[in-house]
Amino acid sequence: MSYFKVASILILTVGVLAALFIILQPDTDSLETPARSKLHPGTEEPQAPANTNYRITVNGGHRVSGPEVISAIQEQTLTIEFLSDQKGELHLHGYDIHLELQPNQINTLTFTASHAGRFEYELHGHHAGHAALGVIEVMPR
Repeated sequence: MSYFKVASILILTVGVLAALFIILQPDTDSLETPARSKLHPGTEEPQAPANTNYRITVNGGHRVSGPEVISAIQEQTLTIEFLSDQKGELHLHGYDIHLELQPNQINTLTFTASHAGRFEYELHGHHAGHAALGVIEVMPR
């Protein structure tokens, strides 16, 4: 076989393969899911929790009802109601927020989740010592 025939076959093969690659290449826009960020491909946009109001019931210095983990997105406003059977002080770490709990009353804590991270809240009181009640997880925006 002559050099000219080999070169022609090689060029023709490369051309056919390139055309097939272009034709059969998947459309990357159709693979994009709605939850993916256009700014940072491969990352998911945090979805805001539907609930931003919570109630935690505390008996004997321990959480007896309400979520153990509260989820939020940065800059979201949360309202948490605490119902305690005894007097104490609630402390939200990382935000350095304190709330005096009066027994058998709804004590309301409303704040904007400005810091991303995982923050424990605990009860300081006469009988409770430092009792961890739960955490608030704040996803970055």
